[in-house]
Amino acid sequence: MTFWIAAAALMGLTCLALLMALGRNAAVSDDHDRRFYEAQIREIDRQLSLGLIGEREAEAARTEAARRLLSTAREDVTQAADDARGGRRIAAIAVLVLLPAITLPLYAWRGTPDLPSFPLASRQREAPGAGGALDIAAALQQIETHLAKNPEDGRGHEVVAPVYMRTGRYADAARAYGAAIRILGRSPDRQANLGEALVFANDGVVSAEARAAFEAAVAAEPKQVKGRFFLALAAQQEGDQAKAIARLTALRDDLPDGDFKTEIGRQLAAMGVTPKGGDVIAALPPDGQMAAIRSMVEGLAQRLAASGGTADEWARLIRALTVLKETDRARAILGEARQKFAAQPDELKRIEQAGQGL
Repeated sequence: MTFWIAAAALMGLTCLALLMALGRNAAVSDDHDRRFYEAQIREIDRQLSLGLIGEREAEAARTEAARRLLSTAREDVTQAADDARGGRRIAAIAVLVLLPAITLPLYAWRGTPDLPSFPLASRQREAPGAGGALDIAAALQQIETHLAKNPEDGRGHEVVAPVYMRTGRYADAARAYGAAIRILGRSPDRQANLGEALVFANDGVVSAEARAAFEAAVAAEPKQVKGRFFLALAAQQEGDQAKAIARLTALRDDLPDGDFKTEIGRQLAAMGVTPKGGDVIAALPPDGQMAAIRSMVEGLAQRLAASGGTADEWARLIRALTVLKETDRARAILGEARQKFAAQPDELKRIEQAGQGL
């Protein structure tokens, strides 16, 4: 009953506000004709100033225009006032009669005024598709409640572990993966996920327990990407740079093109490994490819001139200069290489084969 009294009071206030707005005086005249006749008078004055009409003709034209202006304005005001009074009358009837007659029965039919209030947590559970952090928190709470009652539900532990990872609860994720492995058994992915959670929980350091999990994953599946990556990281953290580079290089070569492969290449470059020239150049635009090729050729030429190199490197420089149409320079390099390898028939043969393109 209290609800309906409050609803009736609000409806009365709404009707009063609408009636007050309808009672205000509004501008009802349309000044299109008035502006037209005022423009006529200005045109009469302009023609008079130019001498196109006489003073008597101008006065007569002004009088006629003014008469039409006054007549039009009077008719517009009278008509607008009548229209406004009729419109306000209809609107007032609609506010006082139709608005309550429609809205109150409609709410009584479709509304639920007697529905009790729910706590916020209950409303979150009852609101499907709310999205965002509230959904994650609600789902996580439900799973945790379920696992507290069913601790041997291995599938439940495996489902909740990635949610822990996403929300930064890495130690909880490691415990969940461990429980899943204990209940459901080992698999390469479960072992690798357990190791990853242990690494994140240990601030990025690959502990002995994490390394054992990664080794078990790779032993069961040699191409297991996550395990191989973290084992390379473990080797780097232990100071074995050569092993880390070897593991990352092998992983990069097995990966399809994509962001992860690019990131592995960046890590190798940071470790002093020269990226594969073909892979880097192929990703450049045509102008960039040519600039990169010339840069590599110049680098090779400078190194050979400063410290020498193998016959294969000299042959590669000769071929590259030939492709770049720098034939004079290629011939000069060919002559220099002949002198360097004159006493080595096998190496000289490679040099001569490279010079055949000239």
